[in-house]
Amino acid sequence: MIGPPMIGPDDRHPPSISGRVRGLLADVAGVDADGVVPEARFDDLGVDSVTAAALLGRLEEAFDVTITPEDALHLTTVGAVVRYVSRHARCDR
Repeated sequence: MIGPPMIGPDDRHPPSISGRVRGLLADVAGVDADGVVPEARFDDLGVDSVTAAALLGRLEEAFDVTITPEDALHLTTVGAVVRYVSRHARCDR
């Protein structure tokens, strides 16, 4: 896939997906969920490559989605992850 696989504003996605993504990130990164806003970049939240790998694994399991390494490179913000999961999830949203 060329370029970011995600488009669209975050408010167009079901709150359940956004909330679950935020909760997973807060849990994995050990940060307060209030700071996990759509525009938050992972590096600003203290997410390093090891934490990012753990987060991707949890997202894949929680949403029955496969995140390719190529796509993962574009998932640098909370909003990008919400958009990606909203488009690719195979589980009940």
